[in-house]
Amino acid sequence: MKWSMPCLAPRVRRLLWLAAALLAASGCYTAPTQPPLGIESGDQYCKDGEDNDLDGLVDCADKDCVWTSHLCGQLIPLVEQFEEETTVEKCRDLIDNDDDGQFDCGDRNCQNLPEACCSREFDDVSCSDGKDNDGNGYADCADYGCRAGIFVTVCVERTDSVCKDGKDNDGDGLFDCIDNDCKSTAACKVLTPCAQGPENTLA
Repeated sequence: MKWSMPCLAPRVRRLLWLAAALLAASGCYTAPTQPPLGIESGDQYCKDGEDNDLDGLVDCADKDCVWTSHLCGQLIPLVEQFEEETTVEKCRDLIDNDDDGQFDCGDRNCQNLPEACCSREFDDVSCSDGKDNDGNGYADCADYGCRAGIFVTVCVERTDSVCKDGKDNDGDGLFDCIDNDCKSTAACKVLTPCAQGPENTLA
């Protein structure tokens, strides 16, 4: 079956009329000058002390600044001095003090220091919101900061309720009674034959 021009013309006219009506209703389109949540990149926005893109991270704490600004990268001292990276000062100086290839909040020693404020996933709220709050590629209980957090209880797999919920609450790849942490709970204890009684009923 062939389409004829007379059959297509009314449809085309209707589409053109609809497109014109939509353009008239919407007015003139102006492109936004910046992303809806703002931008935090480049030296200008990475030193103003503001959370420009509203992601909870300010200036060099924001990975966007680390990638795009000259202000947030690692500093290489002229004279190398090996020092432990275990104090707040050493965890904020942009230097790899212990020469292990990681500096400041990228160093595990700094992440274990609560006063350094490296972890942004450190309590039950931030460790159960489904977000990668610190931008390190791991969210909630999959994040080391949540699993090892001293203020976190949602990532512990040691209670009866979480040891039978079918979830890997502590992010170690094992869930419920398969996880060794659950072995001591009542939900995962295996009854001994004596406790079960004789095997002489259908039940």
